[in-house]
Amino acid sequence: LDYDSISAGYALADAAAALSVKGVNYAILTYKNTVVTYGEIDHGDPDDKVNVAVYTSDNDDQYHGIISFENSVLSTCDKNSLVIDSKTGKRVESQHDTVVVLCGDGILSNALAPVLYGMSTEEIERIYNSKVIKFEAVVIENDGEVYKTSDAVEYQTNEEPAE
Repeated sequence: LDYDSISAGYALADAAAALSVKGVNYAILTYKNTVVTYGEIDHGDPDDKVNVAVYTSDNDDQYHGIISFENSVLSTCDKNSLVIDSKTGKRVESQHDTVVVLCGDGILSNALAPVLYGMSTEEIERIYNSKVIKFEAVVIENDGEVYKTSDAVEYQTNEEPAE
């Protein structure tokens, strides 16, 4: 359970709905560990997307990579997130450093991030392949390895420049 993260999904979903009612056709909204985009803006570049840096939880100065997306909600969960195992009442121990979830629904994205954070990579893959829930994910393991649910996710790892 990660109520703090789920509340961000509700807040941003409501904010996006309110802006839409007011006639705003395009928006990028952020709150805590969540970014929401909705609508489309025609500014001449069909390949233009939102780019978000993904920081590993043990180093806020160094980003791990960049995710590009459009018309989606991006939510993250990492070692700094307070995720409680409902069976034990203790903090979830995860093999992941960071889990990033992209999907079309803010509440679902925010709910999925901590759930997937507590699962193994194999379990995440099994849920993704079941097609019951539509989402994409990028998982950064504790050893720095990156797993993507599919090639639909554009993720570019930050490489240190050669000296």
